[in-house]
Amino acid sequence: MITSRDDMMQSADVGTGLNHWSIELDGDQYSDGPLIAIHDNRMDQLPADLQAKAFAFRPDALRAFETPLEIDLYFKEMQEGPAEGEADHAFFRRLLEAAHREAVQNEVVKYLSKIDSAGLSAIVWALLAARSQFDRAHLTALQRALRRIAPALADELDKAVDRLVATRHLRQPARTVAFAHPSVKEGFEAFLQANWPRNEGALELLIEALTKLGGSYSEWGLETAARAFQVTKAFSKRIEGIDPPFDIDPDAQAAIDAWLDEGLVDEKSDFSPLLELSTDVGSSESVPSEVARWLLLGVQRGASVFLKKWKPPTYSNEWYDRIAGNPVTAKVAGRFVRDALPWERGGFGRGFPEKLDRIAPNLALAYCEAARKMVGNGFESNADTVAVGAVRDVAAFAPIVEAALDDLTSIRRYSAQEGAEEWRAIQDGERDHAVEEGHQSNHEGDGYTSGVFVDAYIAQLRREGHWRNIAAHPRVDELLYAWARDVATSAERPEIVELRELMRLSQDKPSEHQTWWAARENWYPELAADLRARVLADPTEGQLRSELVRTAVLCAPDMLIEVINALSQRPAAQVRLVVDVWEARGRLSAKGRSAKLKQISNRISPDLGEIAEALSFRKRAAKGVGATALAHIFSTIGNLSASTLKSLVPIIVASGGDAAEAVKRWLIVDDDNDDARAAAEAAVMLGNEPLMELALHHKRADARRVALIALAKAHAAPLPDALLRLATDPGNRVRRALVAILKNRPHPDHLPALRSLIHDTWSDNDGYHHEPESHPIACEAIEALAHYDDLPADLGPELLDLADRTPDREVSQDALILAAHAFGADIRTKLWEMVLMPVSRWIRLDALDALANAEFVEPEIVAQVTAPLLLKLPAVLAVPAAVLLCNHAAPVEAVSVFERVASSNNRRALLLVGAATLAPNHPVEADQILDLMEPGHPARDLLSAPAPLPTSVLNDLGKVRLRRAVRERLGDRLIDPPVAETATT
Repeated sequence: MITSRDDMMQSADVGTGLNHWSIELDGDQYSDGPLIAIHDNRMDQLPADLQAKAFAFRPDALRAFETPLEIDLYFKEMQEGPAEGEADHAFFRRLLEAAHREAVQNEVVKYLSKIDSAGLSAIVWALLAARSQFDRAHLTALQRALRRIAPALADELDKAVDRLVATRHLRQPARTVAFAHPSVKEGFEAFLQANWPRNEGALELLIEALTKLGGSYSEWGLETAARAFQVTKAFSKRIEGIDPPFDIDPDAQAAIDAWLDEGLVDEKSDFSPLLELSTDVGSSESVPSEVARWLLLGVQRGASVFLKKWKPPTYSNEWYDRIAGNPVTAKVAGRFVRDALPWERGGFGRGFPEKLDRIAPNLALAYCEAARKMVGNGFESNADTVAVGAVRDVAAFAPIVEAALDDLTSIRRYSAQEGAEEWRAIQDGERDHAVEEGHQSNHEGDGYTSGVFVDAYIAQLRREGHWRNIAAHPRVDELLYAWARDVATSAERPEIVELRELMRLSQDKPSEHQTWWAARENWYPELAADLRARVLADPTEGQLRSELVRTAVLCAPDMLIEVINALSQRPAAQVRLVVDVWEARGRLSAKGRSAKLKQISNRISPDLGEIAEALSFRKRAAKGVGATALAHIFSTIGNLSASTLKSLVPIIVASGGDAAEAVKRWLIVDDDNDDARAAAEAAVMLGNEPLMELALHHKRADARRVALIALAKAHAAPLPDALLRLATDPGNRVRRALVAILKNRPHPDHLPALRSLIHDTWSDNDGYHHEPESHPIACEAIEALAHYDDLPADLGPELLDLADRTPDREVSQDALILAAHAFGADIRTKLWEMVLMPVSRWIRLDALDALANAEFVEPEIVAQVTAPLLLKLPAVLAVPAAVLLCNHAAPVEAVSVFERVASSNNRRALLLVGAATLAPNHPVEADQILDLMEPGHPARDLLSAPAPLPTSVLNDLGKVRLRRAVRERLGDRLIDPPVAETATT
């Protein structure tokens, strides 16, 4: 394996016979294993105190580095140690910066200074900055063109590339050349900046040569010339004192302009990147480039924040005349509208089509094509912009509206079927916690763009006075929402005939509540009769009832009073209406609200007025009513809706009445989770066990949970089967409530439910942050089982199986601990077999911890914890194995084992674990273990020191992994020295 200076072999033409068997290792080949080994070998060579820091930094370092070179630079810098008072996080950040940037840059600059005095590195940089990589064939073609204008540069270019590849500044896995690392590119730029005068000329020659490539390389050459010009202009602006910035030969500029002009009108070109490129490198003579600047320079690009309102740059009238008079302008603008505007993240605003008309009018069909591409998308920032341009041709826009309606219908169908059921399951806790976030984010913005197009279509038809076309549309039912919304928000008042047609078409449709909002915003007194008929119909849909009563209170209070009184023969409908009117208080303006409601209550029956005044409002609790009003409520209970009962039950309770029948009706008819919980809580407040039993079988989970908690308090152990069966309830909050109850009430009859719950896989982890699986119900069930003195024997293997297959490590740990404590020798033998598995799994450590802390471990197992085993086990296992030995072996036997461990310099830190473990019960033997260290060693004071010892006492007691594991085991017996405060932060 050749690890360095293979360039010397190449220059001497040595080793060509090995080519058939040779490969070049790139950074990717080091990522899986070798890079870790390189890191750890270097870490072991550091002083002990720096080893501890390197081990703490290890996970982040291995994520950050990709090549052995970076590892080498990282450890070279680390050997100097932290600065005085430098915190660990600052030290690590400095090491990363040194490895990634400064050291590499310095090395690159030094090397380029030795090999380049003609500008070759500038040519290499420009090619790679422009294209990220180039092929050797392109390099050959470039050299041929460059020889005609700069022979000296051409002759040396490929040799310079070879040297840079050989020194690992560039990489060339096959025939493609690229920078070896981003920091190498920064080193090139530092060299260019320091030697700009000679490099500037080389860059001008490069771009000139690229524009003159012929044959099959012509297209590549022109694009590379344009992109090299772009990056070089941007780079030159960063160099202090350069004025004017970098420019190129007029012939080269003309060639780039011609290439841009052709590409921007070519339907096969990649339009958006080319448009952005033309804003930077196209000249003012290129009309497409001027159009590109007009389009794009009004939006902040390449950042996370974009201008919300686009506006064009300022140009003269002469400029506008020149651009508008060129037929290419309309082609470029049309392509922008069709191919770029739909996906632009910057908001161009509703005024963009009118502004674009000044240079390219009559683009309605282009906007329609853009809209066709956008239908079915979620949120698009320029949906309004495209809609404004597209509705100029209503006939061409109509088929797009049809597609938008198809999209919205599909979304509504999903919402009404799977979506509604999925959301119910989420509300009831039948899905993992992460599912709720995923469900919301996956459907966020659904139908937004399609909705914008439908709204624009409706608004345009109404502006043109063609609302009858909407009414006659074959899919008018799907247009009713948008029609009502436009009527409600339009500044121009609609005719009453349009409102009445909208009312007729939307009656008993899901959009009817929107229609009454539109009617309220554009009220005609003649509509009072229509409103009266709808209120008397006593519809059941909540949103509609809310809009009806709000409209009646604000626009027709006299009619509302008449309807309330007219419903005297239908007392349930009458009470529902009164409750709805008073429940609408929160949506009425505070000014005049009390007066309006007082006007109504004074003109209806005294009983109804008393009920209305007793309703709760915001923080004000419900009040009691007299016997007559209470009797009025009781007479209607059998026909009241859930929302009305929710308002009236507190009045019944405050009046001292028996609310049982009302709560029963409430539980039966309510299917909202929050309201069902409130009904169940009302049943608990009444102390009515039959009602609690009814709530226990409610279809909504939170009602069942409330009933479970209350009924469990009413029963001594064992709990009834009806409660224990909730161990299989689909709602996780119900199961969590049950396991919390069972944890504090152990009983043999509860064991089947708990055994079921230890396998519960409901997870409360945050899936979007890649948190590991977390099964809290299973954990709590295992904790509950730990309270039992006598568990069935077959539960032991079940716990081991659970520990082995669960993805939640906490569940696994709890299961192993319970198995070690509560079962016999056979289970503990299996735990020891887990410890000795020949694979790397956390369960080995957890099984060993469970055994170490068990009340009893068989001598046959303890006898296997020998000195050779402690010396052989991985550090993370050796520490708990030492604890197992000290907790369960005879003290004299433990001391004997540690006498042999003390002879190993790599494992002497285990002596501290043994001493600390034995000290509480066997202080003499603990001191004997500490005496195995040499006289004067600071760690000998571990048990006698009045204050914690510094962690540095571990420095010469073994390798860093073992020292870290011992440090964690000893806890507050050791402390890290405080970092001195520095003057700056």
